[in-house]
Amino acid sequence: KYFGCDIYWNGSSLYCVQLFWTEADKSAQDALTFIPVTRFLIASDSHVTGSGDAQCQRIAKMFSEVYALSNANQYYKNLDAAVFCGDLTNTGTTAQFDAFAATTKNALQGNTKRYAVAAKSHDCSSMGANAISYFSNLLGQPSDFHVVINGFHLIGISASNTSAHYTSAQVAWLDAQ
Repeated sequence: KYFGCDIYWNGSSLYCVQLFWTEADKSAQDALTFIPVTRFLIASDSHVTGSGDAQCQRIAKMFSEVYALSNANQYYKNLDAAVFCGDLTNTGTTAQFDAFAATTKNALQGNTKRYAVAAKSHDCSSMGANAISYFSNLLGQPSDFHVVINGFHLIGISASNTSAHYTSAQVAWLDAQ
């Protein structure tokens, strides 16, 4: 079996829209006509600076374009999850986290789930150790998570509250996954 991802470019960001797998012995034509069973939007480095800024507008546009692509597929219209991989904010202020959370929440449609991990370099620069708990409470998700969506395991691990490195507890948790 092999695994693939349809990648799209919106002029400022790359994002993955649909994941698929198929048997290795299938022809290339079969791979092109494979019916998806799961669709993720994956993005990073949104660097939100405030409510309604250019980055928030790009996030909203990205969701809009991905939903349009999803809805255009005659077999599978769902966008199962939107995943953000760190540097959600530019300097990690509460206003920036609030703007990211509001923008992504307002852009979600149907049963799409939002998942995000916070990075130390930008997301924790203003609030330090408090950033991870603020972010986690705001998004209503643990800072480190393991979810299964249509059989695909999605594991996210955020920066630690204490250092630029993952804690031994986080590494042990990740190993257990």
